[in-house]
Amino acid sequence: MPVPPPAPPDGGTDEPVRLRVGVLAERGFGRIDPEVAATVRRAAIALADAGADVGDASIASLESNDWNVLTMILYSAGGGPYLDRVIAGRHDQLHPALQRRLSVRPTSLDDYVAAEEAVEELRRDLAAFFSDHDLLLCPTGLVTAHGHDADEVEIAGERMAPRTAMRATIPFDLSGSPALSVPFGRSDGGLPIGVQLVGRDFDEASVLAAGIVLEHARGPLPRPPL
Repeated sequence: MPVPPPAPPDGGTDEPVRLRVGVLAERGFGRIDPEVAATVRRAAIALADAGADVGDASIASLESNDWNVLTMILYSAGGGPYLDRVIAGRHDQLHPALQRRLSVRPTSLDDYVAAEEAVEELRRDLAAFFSDHDLLLCPTGLVTAHGHDADEVEIAGERMAPRTAMRATIPFDLSGSPALSVPFGRSDGGLPIGVQLVGRDFDEASVLAAGIVLEHARGPLPRPPL
């Protein structure tokens, strides 16, 4: 697919572009830690203060699908048979996370086709969203940083599998959308919280420009305690 040449950030005029930003803070990806949602809201205010046109968004396919489960189906169906040959019966030696990923196989061709159709629905919804928005602002992770090799994480009072925390980034891996995570806050416990900027296809320039705005609004990052 040919890539269009990058457009100048100001659209080729002397007037600055007023970026149109849709925000998903408390909704869109299932349960979310309140501190994470509040950080997304603060980032939205920072973009509005810098001149962006900011408002709440709604993208149906993000809310109606569990993208953690769908990618487990797609990844295991695509890579599972290959890895089965490589591993040759040594599944018990795999990391538990990889064991779980490979254990979720489609029970039928219909399951796999349904997962692929959900991805196409997401791409259509994002195309519609970006027809009247320049950027999507949303969380990076749905919870603040959790312990390494945690068996589960707590998100808004509910215990879940750790990979659930990735629900806000997985959809854009599948859609191929340019996305950027910007550290923008810290939890009450001092853990870092990132916000995510997502743009339309081939518009990395708007994503990076908004990221710079958020970095300036945030200021220097404090050194973490040792």
